[in-house]
Amino acid sequence: EEDFSSSSTSESCSSFPDESTALIRRRSLSAADDTNASTVSPAALNKARRLLYFSHFWNQWSECTWQFCLVLFLAAFSNYESLILVTSYGLVSYGFVCCFGSTTGRFIDGSNRLQVARQFIGFENSAVLLATFLCYELLQSVDPARQEGGETRNEKNDLDGIPTDPKSILLLVGIHLLGAIASILDSGFLVAVERDWIVVMSQCAIDRSGQYTQEQQEQMQKQWLSDTNVSMRQIDLSCKVAAPAAAGLLIG
Repeated sequence: EEDFSSSSTSESCSSFPDESTALIRRRSLSAADDTNASTVSPAALNKARRLLYFSHFWNQWSECTWQFCLVLFLAAFSNYESLILVTSYGLVSYGFVCCFGSTTGRFIDGSNRLQVARQFIGFENSAVLLATFLCYELLQSVDPARQEGGETRNEKNDLDGIPTDPKSILLLVGIHLLGAIASILDSGFLVAVERDWIVVMSQCAIDRSGQYTQEQQEQMQKQWLSDTNVSMRQIDLSCKVAAPAAAGLLIG
């Protein structure tokens, strides 16, 4: 009878997940995170936040400048007679984000964040450089007489000022696809590096010396998160205003 009860007990234990082991593992990981967070000094945390601001500023500045210049290139190719190319680019770009945004998020969740960030920023820069080269080729293929207005609309094989020859169409498709890929890679980079890392860094802002209650520690973390998110949003808005203006002055 004792053998039967022991064997049935062991079978019942083996038939269910070891929840106690998983709970102990989670607690040990949480304790390890708390220990690592408590070893970060306020000076090191402030330095890391300044570096995050610096990285976010240049990332947003370059992205806003590129998007603005690309719109100017597309409008110039149609000799400023149509906004079809600008509209189609926006449709393709945001369509890519809507269709592949969730897939990108799942890929980020299942991969190493630092490695993903490096891959995304490398592929994004490559896509931007290649799209810029295609824009250069596209503008070079425009007839100078057409740019000077020497031809009428009826004399051209155009669609609202847009040439429909195979080379131009192929270059336009490449620019649209590369621009859309760069946009979704930029969104993935923001998620992989900044959105998640801010939450992790906020855990280091908690004073774990024992002189604060748990409620006060949570309030400290929320305050640090609020201040950081406000600063990041201010950088976003500043880049959206200043980057296109600087690019317009430089191009003009």
